Amino acid sequence: MARTAPPTRGDSVAPAFPRQSCNVFPCQPNGRKKPGADVTKSHVTVENGTLTVIAVPDRPVLSCPVTKISALSSMITKIAKAATFLTIDGEDWGIDFQLSATEEQPIMNDGLLTGGFVRTLKAANKRAKKTNRAFRAALESEGMRPGRTARQ
Repeated sequence: MARTAPPTRGDSVAPAFPRQSCNVFPCQPNGRKKPGADVTKSHVTVENGTLTVIAVPDRPVLSCPVTKISALSSMITKIAKAATFLTIDGEDWGIDFQLSATEEQPIMNDGLLTGGFVRTLKAANKRAKKTNRAFRAALESEGMRPGRTARQ
């Protein structure tokens, strides 16, 4: 098997998971938001083995090597499928793509979502699940540790 040299400063390497909108929040081990915790509208990127979360507008929330992150599996994760729950430096975090997918829907001049309400929500949910699967795959390919199963 041939080895490739690591990229130099001039080379451009595509991120494992490009910048995506999401909502980030501290959560309990069961995946529920911590009482009183704020949900932060953010952008998340997985690049060069590092998970970076930046709150809108451009305020760093966290940055951590993917190898120090473990997945937190809970019943909410299995039901929602549009969010990932992680343990980072001993703290549990939720990264949810659902609301950001809904906000990306085009809106008509009168404020109604185009395509009908139910169809719009179904499309947003489908997009959020797809984005979440890509996010989990990027974390796993970059070396995320297997997680623990949370008690409900």
